[in-house]
Amino acid sequence: MKRVLAVLALIVFAIWILAMVVLAVFPIDIPNKSTVFMFLTAGCIFFPIMIWMILWMISVVTGKKNIASLYNDNESNPDNEELNLSKSNLNESEENINAVSESEEIVNDIEKSE
Repeated sequence: MKRVLAVLALIVFAIWILAMVVLAVFPIDIPNKSTVFMFLTAGCIFFPIMIWMILWMISVVTGKKNIASLYNDNESNPDNEELNLSKSNLNESEENINAVSESEEIVNDIEKSE
């Protein structure tokens, strides 16, 4: 069902673009030709953006990735990057604390031996 609707949408959009091109190229006498042409041109810009926004909102609400998702599997979400950075900073801090405590132990051993 989804594929049928997608194909129908593509056909309608192709007819829409074809009508715009025919109206722009051929000298057709219709009333308000410029208004109709502007309407068709605006639709060629507005409809794809609107479809993308709807698909994007569906992906945000459902949490599932689709063609309009902002982040692919290859790209990482900036929020996740911040989380990963904070975890790496925590790990580095723990390593620094361990290194300092080991250094203190070495200093204490040296002082005891003297």
